[in-house]
Amino acid sequence: MAVRLPLLTQDDEAIKEWTNANRDQVFKRIAYCYANNPSVALSVVASNGNISPVMNDTRMQSGTAHTSVGNQNTTNDGDAEYVQESSTGEPTSRTEATYDKIHETTSNPNLNWGQTSYPGNFEIPSGPKPVYYEGRTTGNPGTNGGYSIREMAFQDILDTFITPVVTHIETGNAGVFCGGAFFISTATTLSNCTNLGTVYTDTISDVNSFDAGSIGTSGTVQTGTATGDVDYQLFKNDGVEETYRLPLVIDYTSNGVNDPAGLREMTQTEFQAFFCPLIRQQIYNGTGNTLRYNINGSGTTKGSAMTDTRLDGSGTWNKRFVNANDYRSQEFPNGTRQTVETWTLKVERT
Repeated sequence: MAVRLPLLTQDDEAIKEWTNANRDQVFKRIAYCYANNPSVALSVVASNGNISPVMNDTRMQSGTAHTSVGNQNTTNDGDAEYVQESSTGEPTSRTEATYDKIHETTSNPNLNWGQTSYPGNFEIPSGPKPVYYEGRTTGNPGTNGGYSIREMAFQDILDTFITPVVTHIETGNAGVFCGGAFFISTATTLSNCTNLGTVYTDTISDVNSFDAGSIGTSGTVQTGTATGDVDYQLFKNDGVEETYRLPLVIDYTSNGVNDPAGLREMTQTEFQAFFCPLIRQQIYNGTGNTLRYNINGSGTTKGSAMTDTRLDGSGTWNKRFVNANDYRSQEFPNGTRQTVETWTLKVERT
């Protein structure tokens, strides 16, 4: 089948094919409808999210402390009294927190629509279907003949109304066409979107929280404190409630399928009852339109990648004099922030 140009009323007295502007309004409305009741949804849980691996936030701590009794002579040999940097332990990483908070829930719409046939023997869900000009080539309606007004086949409806919206949800994040999309952002608020909560926080060590005066006995470490928090939030795109033109349908209400009364606009109730369940069903298990989320798997990246970063320096050597028999030294973290691991939320379309 194919993408069609649905027919609309023009000034309540003529028929026209929809424009790109009309199309965009309908797409936003269908996405908004889906966002209100998505069949594939993400949420933030306390732990054990079913698509979330364990994501560790790590940062650097000091190396182990070393203690020396010094040279045991009457001369103050300065730094030579201490265990030297070449022999002290390097700073090591520690886990600050673990996160596995992203959970996916799917809901089967269980559509049990009846089937009806019309000329061409296409079977599609019962109820009014949008119409289009069939066989039109060039010119205005009525100028070159050879075409008729026909109801869309089911695949036409998918190609025209549903598949493009699924593509927007798949490839977009915060845009007005992407109602029902889930994505990661470091923002706290975004227009037309709901912040569902923090799913990962990255920190590094505050180099100023390590203290030479606190160097402990041999084998002890200083953990320091965390700083530089970067919070990654899970967002849901709520869509926008767009004003739109309703497509024309064949009016079977008076005389039935064999003797239609003409054309009429689809009602708001009919539009909602037809397109809202349809996009939910397609995203749940429609051929070519099924969406499922994952982390670090296949598919389209949804928002910001979540990164675990650490300071990359080899450590600074520090010393503490306690008494003539207790000289302590230890290496503290230093360097610049570098990424050590990355997790990316993706959506796969099958």
